[in-house]
Amino acid sequence: MKELVIEADRRNLNRVLTFVDEQFEQVDCPMATQITIDVAVEELFVNIASYA
Repeated sequence: MKELVIEADRRNLNRVLTFVDEQFEQVDCPMATQITIDVAVEELFVNIASYA
């Protein structure tokens, strides 16, 4: 299991998405699924960074 520990700052969104996408590439995840999950991850991270 891989882990990414970063500050909850909206400027780190690209780092989060890059990390997630690298995990998808390792398991040959379909692009449509990857895009759907990326949208959800973006929404979650931005909400955490903005309101937590």
